[in-house]
Amino acid sequence: MRTPDFSLRPVGVQASACSAATRKRELQPRGFTIIECVVYAGVYALLMGLAFFAFYRCFDNLRHVRRTSDDITRAVHAGEVWRGDIRAATAPIQFNAADQTLRVRCGDREIAYRFAEAQVLRQSSSDAPWTVLLAKVQRSEMQSDRRARVTAWRWDLELQTKQKTVRVKPLFAFVAAPPQP
Repeated sequence: MRTPDFSLRPVGVQASACSAATRKRELQPRGFTIIECVVYAGVYALLMGLAFFAFYRCFDNLRHVRRTSDDITRAVHAGEVWRGDIRAATAPIQFNAADQTLRVRCGDREIAYRFAEAQVLRQSSSDAPWTVLLAKVQRSEMQSDRRARVTAWRWDLELQTKQKTVRVKPLFAFVAAPPQP
C-alpha cells in the first residue's frame, strides 16, 4: 500500500513530474522567524524613540521662542510707555539714586518709576498705588545723557531668563528726550 503524498505541488501533477526548483522552493521556510520579528520591533522602537525625542525638542524650542517673544513684546510696550512719559514732561526730570526712583512731572501730576524686587514699578500720580509695569527684570538703570543742546534720558533694561545659558541676552535700551522750554 502506498502512503499518501502531502507535498505541495500543482493540482494534477505527479510527484515525479515536479521540477527540482519547485521541490527546493517547497523545502524553504515561509514567513518570518521570531528573531526577525524582534529585530524589526527593535528598529521600530528605536525610530519611534528618535522621532519622539526630535518632536519634544522642537516643541520645547517652540515654547521658548513663544516665551521670549512675549517677553520682548512686554519690554517694548513698557519702553514705549516710559518714552511717552519722558516726552510729555513739563518740568525737569528728577532721579533719586538712593531709592532708584525717577520722577517725571507731566502737567498737574507726577509720574514715578522705580526698580525693586525684579520688577519695574510705575506710579501714575503721587497718590496712586504702585503698579507693575514690567516683571521678571534682571537689571534696570535709568540715567541722564547730557548732549550738546538737550538732556536725553536712557533706560537700560535686562530681562531675566529661564535658561542657564543663552545665546543672546535680552537687553534693551530706550532713549527719550523731554521737550525743551
